[in-house]
Amino acid sequence: MNFKIKFNWITILLVWVVVQSAIILKSGINTNGEALRFIQEANHLLKNESFSTPIYFMYLLEILLVFLKLKFSFSFGWIITLHLLLNFFSVKIFYDFINKNTESERKALYGALLLIICIPFQYYNSLVYTESIFFSLVIIYSCFLLKIEKFNLLNCSKLFAFMILLCITRPSGIFFVAATFIYIFLKELQNISLVLKLLLLLIMINLICLILDAMMKSGQGVNVLLPFKEEHIICDVATVVNPDGPLLGESSLYSLVNYVITHPEQFLKLVWLRSLAFFGLMRSYYSNVHNVFLCLYFYPIYGVIIFHNIRSKCRFDWMYKYILSLIFIFWLSVIFSCDEWHSRFFLTLAPFLILMAIISNKPMKKDLIL
Repeated sequence: MNFKIKFNWITILLVWVVVQSAIILKSGINTNGEALRFIQEANHLLKNESFSTPIYFMYLLEILLVFLKLKFSFSFGWIITLHLLLNFFSVKIFYDFINKNTESERKALYGALLLIICIPFQYYNSLVYTESIFFSLVIIYSCFLLKIEKFNLLNCSKLFAFMILLCITRPSGIFFVAATFIYIFLKELQNISLVLKLLLLLIMINLICLILDAMMKSGQGVNVLLPFKEEHIICDVATVVNPDGPLLGESSLYSLVNYVITHPEQFLKLVWLRSLAFFGLMRSYYSNVHNVFLCLYFYPIYGVIIFHNIRSKCRFDWMYKYILSLIFIFWLSVIFSCDEWHSRFFLTLAPFLILMAIISNKPMKKDLIL
């Protein structure tokens, strides 16, 4: 390890320790809010009872950590320690990925530091929520996926096992499954016939729709039409107090699609407002300092990404294709439901936006999308 790499890692470690310590000292270990649900479900496991609803199988990893905490009378500190260790490991993977793809230790350092100082992203390490582990896992998974040169049986088996892990960490793990299929579909099946491509694409779409439909039906007390009828921009915040028509309806993909088709004007209005909330990030209930930080942090990243795309004439390399599919899928999930109170859907994408900004989009001819 040469002097420059040592200096980079000393810098990364110092900044990481300062950021994580500041967050813990200011906010402490948070076991309230959503954490209460995982504690409740862990208690069900402790009593050999089933989950309140099957949807909690898609939060299984964090629930198991809480279960072990309760079973062996650990403190919640050990869960936070695991969050932090996995977070730092993901930073290392992130640094190595940028370094390999840019052959620039300086850019790798900038990318790692940008990720560390993204305070809203790092804040979840101090919460007994699923986001911390999920954020770290999606970085590790995506860097592994994007490094694969040949999708042989061994690599596909590793990807499959990793995708299962993502899907038992958070429901949005299914979005990475879909993005992976799109990535492999575009990259590996370039030379097959159009008919076979369309057939495989149809099978993939049907499979994803079946999974989404099952997820919608598994959530106890969840009404997928309510965010449309009450015009939620932010989840659980109604902007229409007394909507016309009954609020109840079947929670299924069919009922959601049918509602959108029969209310196109309302849907387009919500698409616009939810997109502004999703990409704009600012919230009226945030402090001015918080909103300014979000603008100063993310908007320049947007600008650099736009510059790269203009320079490449919007011809994307494989990394860009994968990340763009992720952004599109997460955006779709928001416009067909609502945006999260603290932009957790968007924050999942933060490392990938940094990658797009740090790593120039210089596609080879065979990689072009015209």
